[in-house]
This record gives sequence, structure tokens and C-alpha cells, in this order.
Amino acid sequence: MYVRRGERLEYFTIGYNTLEGVTSIVAGLIARSVSLVGFGLDSLIEVTSGAALLWRLHHDLDLSRREQVERAALRPRDDFADHWRALRNANILLSSAPRNSGKRSWTNCTISRR
Repeated sequence: MYVRRGERLEYFTIGYNTLEGVTSIVAGLIARSVSLVGFGLDSLIEVTSGAALLWRLHHDLDLSRREQVERAALRPRDDFADHWRALRNANILLSSAPRNSGKRSWTNCTISRR
């Protein structure tokens, strides 16, 4: 009974996050807002996580497979989150790189020496 209730709640959550993500990405593209597009992409990460949870809940009643299914459900979400963090960190590094402005600062010198 509780597993079925959790599945219904997760269907609602996936639908809401999908709508939120698509709306944010479209609005961000129209407004040329990187933050809004990033928020939308984060919502799509939540949709991926929700889909993994839904799949896990679907198999939750089979006690013999419960732990195996849980490990398998978490793997794609973790991989996706790792890739997202790598892209975010690359963006931070690239946006802080020197820009040929002629000005020298401590951060520009530090980054350019690597």
C-alpha cells in the first residue's frame, strides 16, 4: 500500500519537474539567461533521479532483488550528477581565465601559469 502511494507521488514529482525544467530552459533561452537554463537542467537531473526511484519502487516488493535493484538505480543518477559537476567546474574555470585585457592581477597570473 505504501509503495503504491510512493509511486503515485513520484509520478506527480516527475511530471512537475519535467514541466519546471522545460519551462525554465525555454524561458532561459529566450531571456539569454545562463542561470535559468542551468536551473532547468538541474530540474531534468531531478527527473532522472525520480525515474530511477520509480523503477526501484516498482521492484521494491521483490525482496530477493531489492538491494541489487537499488544499486543499479543509483548508478545512472550518480554518473549524470558527476558529469554535471564536471561541466559546471569547467565553466567556472573557463570564465575565470584571463581575457587579454592588458591588466595583470594575482588570479590571472595564477591561472595562466598552469
